[in-house]
Amino acid sequence: MGIDFMGPFPVSYGNSYILLVVDYVSRWVKARATEAKDAKTIVEFVKSNIFYKFGVLKALNSDQGSHFCNCAMATLLEKYGVVHQVATAYHPQTNGLAEVFNREIKKLLQKMENLNRNDWNRLLEDALWAILRKEFKVSQKLIVGKLRSRWDGPYIVTNIFPYGIVEVRDEANNNTFKVNGHQLKPYHEGLNLSSTLGKVIHHIGGTGFALTLNILFDLHAMMRSKEKTESKSKTMRKSSWSNNDSNLEPDPS
Repeated sequence: MGIDFMGPFPVSYGNSYILLVVDYVSRWVKARATEAKDAKTIVEFVKSNIFYKFGVLKALNSDQGSHFCNCAMATLLEKYGVVHQVATAYHPQTNGLAEVFNREIKKLLQKMENLNRNDWNRLLEDALWAILRKEFKVSQKLIVGKLRSRWDGPYIVTNIFPYGIVEVRDEANNNTFKVNGHQLKPYHEGLNLSSTLGKVIHHIGGTGFALTLNILFDLHAMMRSKEKTESKSKTMRKSSWSNNDSNLEPDPS
C-alpha cells in the first residue's frame, strides 16, 4: 500500500492538505483533507482507517518526508509488524501509483472548483468517486477497465501467491485477477456448497468452497467446525450401532 501527501492548498474549511493511500492490489483509494502534515495525523489515519477497518498491512510505501520517517511512525509499524518501504529521491516511481492518483485528484479538483479555490475540501469526495469510475490511459500502467470493486461471485481460486495475494477467475467471462486474501470469505451453506453451483470449486483440507470478495474470513475456523461436525456424526453412528447390537443379545428368559 502506498501513502502520500498533497498540498499545501488554499485553506478550505480549516484544512490545507490531502492525505492519500492506495492499495496496489485492489486499487482501493482513500483520501482525507487534513489541517496539518505531520506524524500525528498520519498515525491516527493509518490506525483508524486501515488497521482497524481492514487489518494489518504487509508493507507501506512512502517518500522520505519527515512526516513519514519519524519515531512515531516507526513505533507504530514495528508494533504491527509492517515493513516500511521508502522511495528514494532517485527512484520516486516506487510509490508511483499514489503519485498517479495525486495528479488525477488535483486535476479534477481544479476543474470542479472553478473560481472558488477555497471549496476543494467539500468537493474531495466527489473527486474520489470520479477517480474510481474513470478509465485511465495505458501509459499510466493501471488495471484495464474502471477502478471499481468487484463484489460479485462466486469466483474460482486459480492460484495463491505469497503475502496473502490470491488469484481468482470469473466463470462468466473467464477473466482472472488478483485480490488481497483479507477481502475473501467462503461462499457456502453451512459447510456444503449450494447444488446450484454444480461443482466443487477449490479444495483445502478436503473442504470445497466458492469465493466472493467481501470481508475477512478464517478458513481454519471453518475446517475445525467441519471436523467437529464429522466427529460428532461418527460418535452418533457408533452409539446407534451399539444400541442395535444390544437388541441381538439372546433373551435370558
